[in-house]
Amino acid sequence: MCLTRNQVYWQRYRGFESHPLRHGKQMKRDSQIAFSLIEVILALALFSISVVVLTQSFLNGFLAMESVHKKDVFVVERDRALDDLFKVQDKEKLREGGKLTTFDDQILKWKVKSYRATKVLDLFEYTISIKTNDGKRLVRYLVKNPTLYELGEREKLLEKKQRKLKEKRHES
Repeated sequence: MCLTRNQVYWQRYRGFESHPLRHGKQMKRDSQIAFSLIEVILALALFSISVVVLTQSFLNGFLAMESVHKKDVFVVERDRALDDLFKVQDKEKLREGGKLTTFDDQILKWKVKSYRATKVLDLFEYTISIKTNDGKRLVRYLVKNPTLYELGEREKLLEKKQRKLKEKRHES
């Protein structure tokens, strides 16, 4: 037994006349042929947001690279100031500070705000103020400088530490 097309498919065949291409311009215009105004506005909004995000990410990367360069210059200048500072052996000159001319003709001033002895012999903690045109920064460093002790103070500390070491050796 053979089935006809109308028996197999649920939609009835209406012949050659029902094909969409056959009708051409006579067919009604469908609303799906063009984009609606809302779709166009949404597409433009998404495009503009993506342009802003890409531009901001590029700009942030560029500024980050530039700031790293500025930090490197400060580090070099700070190291020059510290080299100058570590050569000073006199307490009064440390408190007075010093001046350096940087590579870009700025004046860098350094000054030791405070120094204190640590528990380790000849080791001092310096609090250093470094002032540039960009601002003022406080930096802390541990420095070995046996000349900062008062007269006879170093020898007393050395004897005290030696005594403590001998006591610990005898206890164990």
